[in-house]
Amino acid sequence: MIAELARTDPEHPLVQALRSGKVDIYNPEYTPTFSHRYAAVAAGLGRLGWSDNLVTREHGALVYLGSVVTEENGELVIRRPVEAR
Repeated sequence: MIAELARTDPEHPLVQALRSGKVDIYNPEYTPTFSHRYAAVAAGLGRLGWSDNLVTREHGALVYLGSVVTEENGELVIRRPVEAR
């Protein structure tokens, strides 16, 4: 896809940024090591939909996720969420 863009539109800002050498195409530093979606499924909030997004009974796929990750006795602990009041 990038090669096609470079061939058809060499002045495109993305092509120029990649050619400058100041932008990495792949940078493992920006690769996430934790998935809020999988944590939400493990906590029983919903299921993964076709697009790999969380789907809940109440809100469908229209949800924003955040997670708190802690250790208890050196082991990962996944607890069910507290119901909103």
